[in-house]
Amino acid sequence: MSAARVRVKVCGLRSAADLRAAAGADAVGFVVGTPDARRNIPLARARGLRAQVPPFVEAFLVTRDPRPARLAALQRAMPEAGAWQVHGVASAGHAREVRRAVRGKLVLAVPARPGAERLARALEGSADALLLDTPRADGSTGGAGRPHDWRLSRALARELGKPVILAGGLTAANVGQALRAVAPEGVDVSGGVEGLRGKSRAKVRAFLRAVEDANHG
Repeated sequence: MSAARVRVKVCGLRSAADLRAAAGADAVGFVVGTPDARRNIPLARARGLRAQVPPFVEAFLVTRDPRPARLAALQRAMPEAGAWQVHGVASAGHAREVRRAVRGKLVLAVPARPGAERLARALEGSADALLLDTPRADGSTGGAGRPHDWRLSRALARELGKPVILAGGLTAANVGQALRAVAPEGVDVSGGVEGLRGKSRAKVRAFLRAVEDANHG
């Protein structure tokens, strides 16, 4: 495992209560511009929540709409957005267009499946980090809610020159095993800390404890 402390991002926040529940995370994410996503929120709400994010906690806008023009419009509408997580970028040229469309940190998602190294190599030149996520049925990433074969992500993490964030079906029960298997720089959790009415403070705490235990293991 990496000697550095693994950072935790809690994604899919929809309310101030979710933001409070995510206390202790290194980063949070708000899903925007993705109407088919269960945790998508209007941009105005994302702006309001962004203003409530504590100092030193990184706030990401997360979207499965990778069209550069759409991303540029989101950036204009929310100039305070300083970090982005974009799914669906398909080539090196596309990644460069996305990089020009947004300001701040850029994380690009890669579906963790056989043959993904070629795409990861194409995207890493424009990204600050790569998110290795479970593919959905249509081959896209984001919201699958289940783990993938971590051996694929481990192989990618060893080959890439950029930091790797692991996502896909992570919970307090399996994140320690995932960290030992992949050794990423960060982990991204959403459904794994969801309660009946949004993010569960108890589940977030359990997840953070599990990551901390793995950090010191």
